[in-house]
Amino acid sequence: MSDNAPITNQFRYCLNTGTIRGKKLPLVQSLELVAKAGYDAIEPWIDEIDAYVAEGGSLDDLRKRIVDLGLTVEGAIGFFEWIVDDEAQRAKALQVNQALHKLDDGQSIRFLDIGYVFIQPDGKISKDMMRDFLHPSPIGYRLWAETMEPTLAAMLGEKPIAP
Repeated sequence: MSDNAPITNQFRYCLNTGTIRGKKLPLVQSLELVAKAGYDAIEPWIDEIDAYVAEGGSLDDLRKRIVDLGLTVEGAIGFFEWIVDDEAQRAKALQVNQALHKLDDGQSIRFLDIGYVFIQPDGKISKDMMRDFLHPSPIGYRLWAETMEPTLAAMLGEKPIAP
């Protein structure tokens, strides 16, 4: 890199709401706090989104609030039920993923559901992918990265790296 090369900042400051979870703030208040504190993005917990909807909020309204505050959603955290070895729980979790997908506007909020790469044709997850059914194995992480790469490259305006 030459001394004259422009420096671009592709980093965003994101608050994982787990860091303020003990305050038990409603999701809307957390969004406002994150914006006022100067963060660029938020990483809410899925149960916070669920509580917001259960209390009558809509995902469309949530998306608008996030965008109006100048935030993006960099991730959503949950202990994903789709990785459990129980078909009924997994089916319910997949419904939640479908609902979360409605937040995706292709600009400030992206939802990338990659759970399918871990699921075998019989609907189960191999221990080769997740030994403890919570954390990916090295093979699982490789698949995760390869699945995310095209979307991340597009978001950065770069060409995807071939696996």
